[in-house]
Amino acid sequence: VRLKEPKDDDIGRSVDSWLVFRPEQVKSAIGNNGNFDPNNPNILLSKGVGPSSTALQVKAEVIGATGRPLNRAIHVVQSVDELPEFAREEVRQAGAEHDMQGAYFSDTGDVFLIADNIAPGEAMATLMHEAGVHKGLRGLIGDAGMKTLANQIRAWATIVRKGEHGELARLALSRIPSDTSAAHQDEELIAYFVAEAVKAGHGDPRPRSGETAVS
Repeated sequence: VRLKEPKDDDIGRSVDSWLVFRPEQVKSAIGNNGNFDPNNPNILLSKGVGPSSTALQVKAEVIGATGRPLNRAIHVVQSVDELPEFAREEVRQAGAEHDMQGAYFSDTGDVFLIADNIAPGEAMATLMHEAGVHKGLRGLIGDAGMKTLANQIRAWATIVRKGEHGELARLALSRIPSDTSAAHQDEELIAYFVAEAVKAGHGDPRPRSGETAVS
């Protein structure tokens, strides 16, 4: 989820607040249909999530995979009830309390992982979808780089019939619903490809022997 225009709370304290002023400012995240339409106030989350984790399990999985404590911008909550008020109400109106797995707030750079909707072993896939692609990748490679990467994934899906990257590409494509706007299909394709690759055991973020992690 991406939200814009955060503000201080009602009594003037300087805090991280997650309110937005229009429902059109919400960006759906992993575990839903990936839609973002600035003219549509509905998040349009899909239904159906498997076994859940505890917040402690999600934290342990991420820390175990990265070999370091959680970054200050990464927050693990147990349920949708712990999300910012506006996002919580919007999710409930869409009937998606049991679907949303991750949320990214663009103006603050914060990522939320929702343990109730993350199956054991899938915390890093959710994190990489949100932080690796929605939060960071476009800033690193730009719009042209995103287009090139998305086109490469599409080519793998079409050309590579037996290789694992072809299978991952086809799986990523299958997770993008047909009504996702053209402007957001590239980013969602890349995000789902990364998530599926992490679930398949690729992209281990821990430093190899002799390397030093950079924070």
